[in-house]
Amino acid sequence: MKRTLFILLTMISMTLISSCTHNNGDIGPWFGQWKLSELKIDGVADPAYKGDVFWSFQTNIFMMKEMLTDGTGQWADMRWGSWEESDGELLLIFTFSSDHTPPGQGSYHPLPGMYLPTNQVSHLKILKYPGSKMELSYTTPEGKQITYYLERW
Repeated sequence: MKRTLFILLTMISMTLISSCTHNNGDIGPWFGQWKLSELKIDGVADPAYKGDVFWSFQTNIFMMKEMLTDGTGQWADMRWGSWEESDGELLLIFTFSSDHTPPGQGSYHPLPGMYLPTNQVSHLKILKYPGSKMELSYTTPEGKQITYYLERW
């Protein structure tokens, strides 16, 4: 009897936990965490990129996370926005604010080194998607072509 009750409670718990990961339903192949495996500028690998950035998608929420380390440990610099897919493009929206943070500032702007503008909607062309790998490109106002290579993580 105790074993049956334990199994039943475990199954219920697992169902509840897994149902919370898809807030407001299934968003398809975008869902989850993606590792930015490579970043190229005009076709050349960006030597400043260290391979430590992750992009996450859930519902319409988007997060960029950079893993940082020093002599005392490891932590994450997280930036928040929203996203949507439209006409072959991924739109990354970094225009939000809070009571103490102006629009597109603080944790509401892209990570440095991603070459995306602050307090704007960035239009990234979808080159390869869906699957376990994704390629996106963004053209800066100066005309530089930034290509993002992501892998499902």
